[in-house]
Amino acid sequence: MQKFSVIIPVYNSEKTIYRAIKSVFEQNYDSFEIVVINDGSKDQSLSEINRAQAEFDKKDILNVITLPTNKGVSNARNTGWDNARGEYIAFLDADDTWHPEKLSYVNDVLRKNDIAMFCHYYGLPGDDITLSENGIKRISFPLFLLRNTFQTSCVIIKRTIPNRFNTEMSHCEDYDLLLKICYYYPSYYSKMKLTILGRPQLTSGGLSANKWKMRKGEMNIYKNLYKLNFMFLPVGCVLMVFSLFKHIFKLGHLKIKN
Repeated sequence: MQKFSVIIPVYNSEKTIYRAIKSVFEQNYDSFEIVVINDGSKDQSLSEINRAQAEFDKKDILNVITLPTNKGVSNARNTGWDNARGEYIAFLDADDTWHPEKLSYVNDVLRKNDIAMFCHYYGLPGDDITLSENGIKRISFPLFLLRNTFQTSCVIIKRTIPNRFNTEMSHCEDYDLLLKICYYYPSYYSKMKLTILGRPQLTSGGLSANKWKMRKGEMNIYKNLYKLNFMFLPVGCVLMVFSLFKHIFKLGHLKIKN
């Protein structure tokens, strides 16, 4: 039985953090700890965290780390990671929730396979989520280069992996990390929708809302691709052009649609 460390970064999330923590406490799997990083919140997030802790009487497994000032989600996740004690890190954003069978399913997958990183699909509020076993597949690094199909709340990483989120990146920092791990370590995914996003990606309210900054983050990843392997230098150049073309195409398509 694997022990999971659930890392939840929180910044001014008073309306959603209780729900996120509740979805972890309601798992049908009990070998986990929760590490909440209160990243300089100025609202009632800490009160909501304490309410969840008291209501479920789980003080022994919920560790709250409060940072005096907001330093960004990458720093918060890294802080949680560095203070984790489980064999695997499971990330959960403060406005997302998990299916109650998530950790049980993931534990079964990790028990049967040598996996450094495991990802899965997600659903949206109102989706009818029915779990059905459809197996796991190795993440293809070349295909992963073309598009990030995973959201951070759908990612589980072996704690001993030395890589961390790049704190100098404010957009696509998750994609940057996942690509590196996928390149160096055995990484798999399932199409099971084990996370429910609080809002669709690239909508108002989240870091992903600024599409151009997200695109620049992606292009920056491609620009530095040669650091993984010098042979990727021409590939990175092509992908930068491809990324820019995608952005221009989507803008044009949006204008025509409107």
